[in-house]
Amino acid sequence: GHIVSPPGEVCEVCIAGEMSKEFERVNKIYNKIREMRDAQCEIINSNQYNNKQEKDILCGSIVAFHECMELLQAQYMTLGKSENDQSR
Repeated sequence: GHIVSPPGEVCEVCIAGEMSKEFERVNKIYNKIREMRDAQCEIINSNQYNNKQEKDILCGSIVAFHECMELLQAQYMTLGKSENDQSR
């Protein structure tokens, strides 16, 4: 049912948006990633997939999306601080 982009691609889009400071667009992507992650979690938890390899792939996607979100948050904080705090 759920088709998602490779996590790496999503991250590249996130970072590109951050670097050009398109905060609104990036925030939409951020929310989309969270939605996709939640959808993936539901699929796995519903035991729809009994195949271990398929489960591992889905779990990997969730971890990658989560890491991308953390990276995005770090980028936000770095940009926010660099504008107000030049000591870092």
